[in-house]
Parts: sequence; structure tokens; C-alpha cells
Amino acid sequence: ARSPGYAEVVAGDGFVICSDIEGGLFEYDATTCELRAHRAYQPSVIEHTQRVVGGRLQRFSEAVSGLEGTFGGAPRLALCQDTVYLGGRDGIVTAYAACGLNILVRARLSDASQTLGLRVVHFAPASQRLYCGVLSTLHVLSTPALKGVAKLRG
Repeated sequence: ARSPGYAEVVAGDGFVICSDIEGGLFEYDATTCELRAHRAYQPSVIEHTQRVVGGRLQRFSEAVSGLEGTFGGAPRLALCQDTVYLGGRDGIVTAYAACGLNILVRARLSDASQTLGLRVVHFAPASQRLYCGVLSTLHVLSTPALKGVAKLRG
């Protein structure tokens, strides 16, 4: 598994998880630096568009995937013990098992009428809550179930 570069990184006991800009996750052994697992981003939101080309209406469908923004900026990857949380460009936060990168649960945070990506994901260990920013709204989620607790609007 190759990546053009990593946009995000978190480290736990015995492992390092990296994410590329396409939302792919890579799990490495912290001691040997060997790749243990790779998981490509699995899109679940399809964006439908249409445009006129040469006087004909053409319809397009494309899966929304990857991370919002580019390299650097606010974190879109968070770690809580053995769970990794990734906020995607499709407005979905996904919880993965840190060892093996199996999907545990997903939650859609953006409005169904418009796809807005998650710009920041932060885990607060004291409260065991996940904070996810979509535009000017901060979603507060309980973990590990990713159930909505509150929406803080700026």
C-alpha cells in the first residue's frame, strides 16, 4: 500500500495510525515500523450532479471520499485508547478498531441535502466525548456509540 503522503497521524501503545488525504488508513507497529494493516476509505455518500454539454443534459454520480482540506491544518483523526476516529469530506465520522482497522460504527453529521466535510475532530479523554466541526457547528458525540449529545453553534 502506497500513499502520496500522510496528512494525519496518531500514536497509541504499540501502534501508529496514519491517514492520507484520500482518507486511507495505515497501521504501523510502533517498534519495528512495519505496516500491519491498510484500509482504503469506504465512501457511503454519493453526490449527484448534472451539467449541459453540447446542448445535452448529462448526469454524473461520484462517491465523496477523502479528508476535507489539504495537508496540515486542524486534525481530522483522533485516538481514544484502542479506537481511531476519522472525520471525512463526506460529513461522516467513522470509528475504527486501532488494531486491524475494522469499522466499528459510523455517524453522518452533515445535513442530508448538502455534503459538508468535517474540518476538525478532537477527543476529550476526561469526558469521553468526541468533538467534530462542520462549518460553524461543533457536534458533541458520546463514545464509542457516536450518539449526538449536543450541537454548539458559532
